[in-house]
Amino acid sequence: MTTRLIDNATDYDLILPWWEAHQGVGVPRNILPPCGVVAMDDDGTPAAAGWLYMAVGVGLAWMSWHVTNPALPPIRSLRALTLVAGALEMLAEAHDYHIVYTETNNPALVRWMKARGFQQNHSGVTQLFKTV
Repeated sequence: MTTRLIDNATDYDLILPWWEAHQGVGVPRNILPPCGVVAMDDDGTPAAAGWLYMAVGVGLAWMSWHVTNPALPPIRSLRALTLVAGALEMLAEAHDYHIVYTETNNPALVRWMKARGFQQNHSGVTQLFKTV
């Protein structure tokens, strides 16, 4: 399995159905940052993706919109997701961002993030968005 940078212009249409399959709704293309990573399975099948928002001058990066290809077995999805997260962490560090933030209310993802060294500092938080 390998990783590569995401091209939002060409990869979005491939990844949108993944979000829809997992959560019933997709992430709007115009809010995705230019920095993202996609994991490719050994046969070239896209397997997982994630993005990294980097706030200028803050040193804090937000890793978000993780998603896996729903057609893959869970063990392949986990491997792909692990590669994506590792690649995003390396990108953050390479750009001098030393704190990576993420959020989820999925208990399995919380356990997975904690196993990767993330520390939980809030619980029971609801994420709210408004289009203006």
